[in-house]
Amino acid sequence: GVLASYMFFLWSALPLLADLLCAVLPDSAGDAVRAAGFFLPWLLLAQALILSFDLFCPLTMRSGTTVPGDVIIALFYGLGVGFYAALSAGLALRLPWKHVKPVLLTTWLVGLCLALALFPYSHDRPKRIYMQHVAR
Repeated sequence: GVLASYMFFLWSALPLLADLLCAVLPDSAGDAVRAAGFFLPWLLLAQALILSFDLFCPLTMRSGTTVPGDVIIALFYGLGVGFYAALSAGLALRLPWKHVKPVLLTTWLVGLCLALALFPYSHDRPKRIYMQHVAR
């Protein structure tokens, strides 16, 4: 419906507004303005991806062996990454590659170190939930 269309509006309007501002501003501020135009849509898509995981993880892990729950979660993750890649191609093609490569490498290394150092399960998101019927 109309309530769900704001994300698509932001993905089209904010980068377009950033490109219009880049035409007016000097060339030195162009990359920062383009990145700022993509910041809010990236943030909203990340929030939608996390909410979809919170919704579908408990539902899909009960689906049994016909369709493993991990496959469905992987599909949602792939869709989210695909949206990031497809909708951000205009920004990625304009950035200078010699500056992007170290940032991507640093981001990957920090993510790898965090994944190795932090325990992924918490009280709010346990690995397994066991339910027992104690009353008949």
